[in-house]
Amino acid sequence: MLKKILMILCFILLCGCQQNEIGTDHKTNIQKENLTMKDRRYTTYGDGNDKGFYRIHNDGENSRLAYCDYQTHQEVYLCKQSGCEHKDENCTSYLSLFDSMSSLFVYGNHLYMMNSTGSMEINALGESQRTGPQMTKMDLDGQNRQVLYHCQDGYHFVDTNCAFDSQYVYVIMGKEKEYKMNGDNTIVTDEARGLYRIHLESGKCEKVCDAPDMMIAGVDGRELILEGFDYPENITEYLEQGNTQKYDEICMNAKTIFTSVDVDTKDMYRVSQKFDDYDLCDGKKIYYRDGEKLNMYDIKTQEIKTLMSLPQNHQYYFSDIVDDYIVLMEYDDENEVYSHMYAIDVHSPKMIELHHYTRKPTEAVTILAQMHDNLLVQYDRIGHDEKTWAGTMQFEVDKTFIGCISKKDFLNDQNEYQTIKQIGD
Repeated sequence: MLKKILMILCFILLCGCQQNEIGTDHKTNIQKENLTMKDRRYTTYGDGNDKGFYRIHNDGENSRLAYCDYQTHQEVYLCKQSGCEHKDENCTSYLSLFDSMSSLFVYGNHLYMMNSTGSMEINALGESQRTGPQMTKMDLDGQNRQVLYHCQDGYHFVDTNCAFDSQYVYVIMGKEKEYKMNGDNTIVTDEARGLYRIHLESGKCEKVCDAPDMMIAGVDGRELILEGFDYPENITEYLEQGNTQKYDEICMNAKTIFTSVDVDTKDMYRVSQKFDDYDLCDGKKIYYRDGEKLNMYDIKTQEIKTLMSLPQNHQYYFSDIVDDYIVLMEYDDENEVYSHMYAIDVHSPKMIELHHYTRKPTEAVTILAQMHDNLLVQYDRIGHDEKTWAGTMQFEVDKTFIGCISKKDFLNDQNEYQTIKQIGD
């Protein structure tokens, strides 16, 4: 239920962004490839390929693009200039204040940066002016940085989940509308939300379909899986009336639904199952709990399979899917940490404990990114206890340890981390 509330708040509070130019489909002879999903669970820290990893490094004063080579296990600023101090726009790694909170995506031979807040530009008169959210494209070495697409007129990227193919990046965009509610409250939601695709060369944008209250949840071949809500009543009516009580009631009774969109034909079909809540979606399967039962829902066949019964009286967080293994963590309510980690093979379901933990205070490691054969993980941290304003003691992190580990070693419970030497170490 808490997850549903947070998702609904995310849907109604995020603001909106429109396309620069609505263009027609760019018809080429390029063979269409399967879609590649970029999931916010892994792109919050950064993004990478099988050669290295990119992230935004902030030293407290400036933000810069950083790159870690998996062979050398060394992180450096994304700059080739000898003697560069990385302090201004002459450096390929340097980022403005507005770009410092961007999301990074690696696809093919380019790095893409989604800025959801906008930036400052100098117009023809030499005056500074605020611009809307934008997507920037550059080479993998940081060279040839250019704005690929610019949002205007109150539109915005609704979510950082997106998908790529050889021609387009697929995103959800919407335009905000403010509703005055009773009790002097205000709700901002999207009056127009849709699935769009932006051409990776020209930057032209085309609307694929309407996507009310939807976000990208996964991919399956050339189909996008969208996650949204099914409301028991028309929610817009109560927004226009300013009826906060009725609006909240409808939101609390909403069901989660999934819709499949073929990006070539633009055909859509809704998955028949409605979910009170769910744990993970990989584009082909939806994993959810029904009481103590862990179920798997096949999006294509719409068949439900019970994988196993989970132990009672435990709180679990389903964090990842790694090579057909569900990774979940058990929450220790007393110490407020994820104290145990398990893996469940979806083909032979049983809980296998994994001992990937940090030093004391013990906590499960965090998967930051998934590559084809390897994982990038935060596997340890050091810190100190500090008294809070309330007089209680709280652990404050002084340094984190990042490393690579093969998926095979991770799932076989082997702690063979290859430590990354981070900038500043």
